[in-house]
Amino acid sequence: MDRWNGVCRGIALVVGILLMAQPVCAQTRRAARPYRALFGGDASNQRSLHQLDLTVSLNGGVDNGLVAPDAVTPVDSPSAASAEFADYYSAGAQLSYVMRGSRLGVGVRGSTSFPYYSTLPDAADLAYGTSANVSFMSGATSVSAGGGFAYSPYYSPAFEPGSGPVLPGGDYGSAVSPNNMASAGASLMRRFGRATSMSVAYSLSGMVFVDEDRSDRNQSAGLSASRQASKSVTFRGGYAYSAADYTTAGVSSTSRSHGFDVGCGYTRQSSRDRPITLGAAVGASVVDSLQAQSQGWTGSVSVNQVISANWSAGANYSRSLQFESAIQQPVWSDDVIATAAGRFGRRVNLSFGASYSRGDGVAQRGQDFVTYSGTAHLRVALATFVAITGDYIYYRYDYPAGYDLPAGVPQRLDRQRVQIGANFWLPIVRAGRARETRPAANQ
Repeated sequence: MDRWNGVCRGIALVVGILLMAQPVCAQTRRAARPYRALFGGDASNQRSLHQLDLTVSLNGGVDNGLVAPDAVTPVDSPSAASAEFADYYSAGAQLSYVMRGSRLGVGVRGSTSFPYYSTLPDAADLAYGTSANVSFMSGATSVSAGGGFAYSPYYSPAFEPGSGPVLPGGDYGSAVSPNNMASAGASLMRRFGRATSMSVAYSLSGMVFVDEDRSDRNQSAGLSASRQASKSVTFRGGYAYSAADYTTAGVSSTSRSHGFDVGCGYTRQSSRDRPITLGAAVGASVVDSLQAQSQGWTGSVSVNQVISANWSAGANYSRSLQFESAIQQPVWSDDVIATAAGRFGRRVNLSFGASYSRGDGVAQRGQDFVTYSGTAHLRVALATFVAITGDYIYYRYDYPAGYDLPAGVPQRLDRQRVQIGANFWLPIVRAGRARETRPAANQ
């Protein structure tokens, strides 16, 4: 019964977001060209031959989830950890270079972040992170590679969409448990004609906890292919291999998984400027963990609706096999995510998000844990190169007794953050205009 109650709450979040977006989106029907400060200097619609941009962000706010070391709730406490609101600050910068030509495109991006938690005033506990990626596009082939490293005195025991470390400052870090995170990965995509493409990818990531003998390392590789059957329908299929090595108090364990999936995407143009995109996929995964084997189905369903010229909303449900550093074991995960985003005129950008996750550990089937989150983001452009931002984050997780969490991490936690900030976009280089891209000879 608790499981279905959680699923119903997740569906209610999706419906609420979509119902909220409809009347708001209807207010703006005509597209207005936005200030570039709204999107951090994104000029992807311009054919600059060379462009070098610097984006700087400064943020400050309050957070009641940053529990001081002497106020950490014991792991076996039945109540959720909480604290008074404490100050939180962060600064970040991103340098991006793009070159576009008729045959070759190059993109390089590097970023860094320096959050400061007032509950840990010691300078040695200052969090920091950096990441970089590079991409090359030539004809029908594109290659990308990247990596990152981050240190944070706080740890986030929850599902994090995507791979690799999340830079401190934008994370859900709540529990005092210092850790180092690192990741690297590369991908290759090749188009064969106008309708068929194949891609291969590999990634490696790891986390080491500073105050205890605890670490994990994950690697994954995947191969996928897609075929556009018509203007509206696309089919895809793929195979993925994942491996995780966990170490806790000198005891090591290894998990391996194989997964297959097939899917279909459909886009329907209900009107000239209001397309709806539907997607669905189904597959299966097999995982070997702790000398036991577990099989399960995987899949996803997604919908995205363009409501007006400036507004869109979407929702997604997925079931997948994930490798969790919080509990040092693979997890069958059910996730529901809903989003709505759009603009008011040229200056105001507003977005909402809500998510619900339910996890079931492979080694502890039947002991579900749940995570909820909700976000609201407002960005207002004061000028072409300056924008102010406002954010609200709600975040809750709940682990039942029996899960092996990192030292200092409470089983249950409620967290809220309110912050304001400013973004500065500095275009350093703008040179030339690229010619129209020519189709590759084999397309």
